[in-house]
Amino acid sequence: MKIVFMYGGLGNQAFHYIFARWLQESTREAVYLSDVVYHVSSFKDKMHNGLELNQIFPNANKVPLLSSRFEPDVWEYVINMSNGAHIEFGSRLLVDYIAQVIYNTGVNIKMMLEYYAGRTDGVHSFTGKWGWTPHNFYNSGMARIPGDVYYRGYWQNPRWFNDYKDVLLEELVFKPIIDDRNKAYEAQVRENFSVGVHVRRGDYIEAGLYTDESLYQPIISGLRDKIPGNAKFFVFSDDIGWTKANLHEFGLRAEEVAFVEGNSGNQQNYIDMQLMSMCNVLVLSKNSSFGLLAALLNQEPGFYYLQPEYKPAEDIATVPKIDRWGGI
Repeated sequence: MKIVFMYGGLGNQAFHYIFARWLQESTREAVYLSDVVYHVSSFKDKMHNGLELNQIFPNANKVPLLSSRFEPDVWEYVINMSNGAHIEFGSRLLVDYIAQVIYNTGVNIKMMLEYYAGRTDGVHSFTGKWGWTPHNFYNSGMARIPGDVYYRGYWQNPRWFNDYKDVLLEELVFKPIIDDRNKAYEAQVRENFSVGVHVRRGDYIEAGLYTDESLYQPIISGLRDKIPGNAKFFVFSDDIGWTKANLHEFGLRAEEVAFVEGNSGNQQNYIDMQLMSMCNVLVLSKNSSFGLLAALLNQEPGFYYLQPEYKPAEDIATVPKIDRWGGI
């Protein structure tokens, strides 16, 4: 049995699904998506729009949720234990106590951690064995770890997607846009040579993940020699007012820009991603799973995207040692 920890908003949920499907196709073993954080009362309200993967992508239903693996009374026990773990350990990164609950039942499950900047959050509350693989790197060795494994990471290297791209493009399909406002945006995107510019601020400001506007300038400047002179820039942002006021800092001119408004911060947030996936070119915020997913789902001929972040394409092809004990 393989379990993939799932956490965050739609972009993260989709990448966890992509990695889980990669494991299914690569191992032919039983794989589950751990949906525990979307049930923990002390935390579920912080998960953006909640668990929305199957609502936005109805065909993304090939990996069962871990909650379906348990009888209702057992799952209630798991949630109660996870609630207690969240209260005891405090950190939001320790809420996936499910690995410990399973380990306590006598299942010799191991934890595989996508190691990020020296952080080992998640193993403090796990007393079994664990190993690690570098963050953002593709590692085919993830499919060769024997036995029961709990995978904890974000798994956003594009190669997890590209290995089974044809399969995933059939499953990660948006529902058609039906409201008039967004149908008008869709028409504009399709009628023009469209360059989508994604500016994520919001929680990224506090977390120190914001892509400074100065990083956009050389990218957009370099684009101008490669795209038609009448190209239209479509700006997507969770802080559209700030972006309008500081547009010149991105190297953009008001007359060439259309601001996509009305979707951010509500249940239609995903439509920004859907519209971005229709653009001819995308300029993305770094670290944003939302924007990267839009790029991977884009099927426009000749499409390419630019992002100020390096995600190595080579394969580490290493089966990590599972020789560290948790509870550190």
